Amino acid sequence: MNVLGTHDTMRILTALGTGSSAKSRREFSKFRMTEREYELGKRRLMIASALQYTLPGFPCVYYGDEAGMQGGADPFNRLPFPWGHEDAELHDWYRYLGSVRRRHYASLAGGSYKLIRASGAEFSFARGDSLIVTVDADELTVEIVDRT
Repeated sequence: MNVLGTHDTMRILTALGTGSSAKSRREFSKFRMTEREYELGKRRLMIASALQYTLPGFPCVYYGDEAGMQGGADPFNRLPFPWGHEDAELHDWYRYLGSVRRRHYASLAGGSYKLIRASGAEFSFARGDSLIVTVDADELTVEIVDRT
């Protein structure tokens, strides 16, 4: 299983946006990411989730990660799902990744993995004959190309 976050860890969005888990329980009880931290975390999460969904393995998403939930380690990562307040861009992104997995099931479930490029912050690979994934961690971009 490809896992980015669980009930035992800080919310992945918070970890990717703040880069630190060195807050006390009291600090996390009132903690909210700044807008800049949130946007950075979201861009990084989009890259990480693209890899989670397209590298060999099966993606497992901790509830709320697809909605933009933030928070520290347990119990601050277990807040209720934000029904009606989801991050629409992230929610749509996870729907898109699900559609990629459905359309390219054969390539992702049993297809080959071929490294195309790994240099600095750039990483590109092919899955089967139908998919090419390219990420750039410096530019915070991800591209999934359907070759069918």
